[in-house]
Amino acid sequence: MSRVLEKKKKRLKRRMVILCVLLYLFFIISCLYTVDYSYNEIATGECRQDLLSFSVINGYLDITVFGDKITIDITGLTEKLRSINIT
Repeated sequence: MSRVLEKKKKRLKRRMVILCVLLYLFFIISCLYTVDYSYNEIATGECRQDLLSFSVINGYLDITVFGDKITIDITGLTEKLRSINIT
């Protein structure tokens, strides 16, 4: 019986550590988001953030992650979705 209780305690400790790490990461990312937004508002007068953004323009998906811009061509995908009446 004590082995079972020990295993349960170990699992509970692992789960708590994982939960704490995830909450810490969420907190850090939300702080980065807030600081980036505030800095852009003060420096440029624009209220925007550059940590993570998505936009679709003329069949291209623009993804910005930490200021690095990635462009993906999605024209073929939109045509396929229209052919099966999803969009």
